[in-house]
Amino acid sequence: HQIPSAQTPELKPVEVEVELPRDATMEFLRFRQAYYQRDMAAQLEHLRRAALHDPDAGALRTRLAELYWYTDNPEQAVKLCRQALQVDPDTCEAYLLMGQIASYHIDLEEAERQLRMALECDPDQEGAWRQLVFLLSNQDREEEALQLLSEYRGQTRDEAWVYRREGQTLEVLGRHDEAIASLREAVELEPEDTDSLATVLHAYQEADRMDEAVVFVESLVRRYPSSLLLREELVSLYTLTGRYDDAVDQLISQYEQDPDNRDLYAVRSAGWLERLLRYDEAIELLRKTLEEFPGDPHLTVRLAWVLEESGDPEAALAAFQGVDIDTVVGSIAMQEQARLLDELGRGDEAIAVLVEAVDHTAKTVI
Repeated sequence: HQIPSAQTPELKPVEVEVELPRDATMEFLRFRQAYYQRDMAAQLEHLRRAALHDPDAGALRTRLAELYWYTDNPEQAVKLCRQALQVDPDTCEAYLLMGQIASYHIDLEEAERQLRMALECDPDQEGAWRQLVFLLSNQDREEEALQLLSEYRGQTRDEAWVYRREGQTLEVLGRHDEAIASLREAVELEPEDTDSLATVLHAYQEADRMDEAVVFVESLVRRYPSSLLLREELVSLYTLTGRYDDAVDQLISQYEQDPDNRDLYAVRSAGWLERLLRYDEAIELLRKTLEEFPGDPHLTVRLAWVLEESGDPEAALAAFQGVDIDTVVGSIAMQEQARLLDELGRGDEAIAVLVEAVDHTAKTVI
């Protein structure tokens, strides 16, 4: 029942929007220096002194309250929040902090009361309404959370968060079609957000609308062709829906567009081509890539496996023999050589290869 990720305040040096006396200003500057030095004790001391030099500054007291909460002194934090509101009723952040503290201690009724007071004090305080949404959702009050989200849609700079949270809440309620609509809006606004994308695809799956999910992600890939996340998601969708040829074609497309990782895409693409019995294409792709990455052990081992599957064990054996034993896959190549030699009726050579592999391993360990 705790509010995720927002219970512990993110301590950043803030600009206090009040004119401080000179002594208070100096202490606040020392506090900022202590922040950058990650000296919590000094932060507390300098901010406490700043508040003493300017007892009317509610913002300083709220900031000091955050530090006390962060150092596991919630009672002192709440006391300072109340003092801040006494000297400056417009210190709306004090309500928010007391709501966070109450939520952390599972006093959900008090947490809701403080968060709603924070919103009454400052309706534009995003931290308060976001946490109130979490609070309502964590109490199985999803309909109230949805109402709050609808009220704040259009009033925030982060519309994607509203749509994402709305979609996630609708998904909990089993309202998959509505969830899809909201989550699509979130993805349209932030196509690289993994949470939105994963949740909308899950909603599509729950609604048995996977063909539509494929069409949606295909449209995103066309609009954002450089997005590796979307392209990888499309490969997964093609695989999930049994469109294996489309999956490998998408991988080959990535191979062409990402020269820095061409070796990796070649290995993956060749693996798919092999499964689809498209051996000639796999062999051609791997050999072409080896011209760019000569001697690459992963490419060479994959080529050997494809050659063997295609019915050419002698060529596969030659490829395995070309792998440097000191590489990561060197031992695999030696074992595969021995296996192939044995299958080809060349048992003595197979034994010699295994002996060489064991000797090399022993020398490496020593």
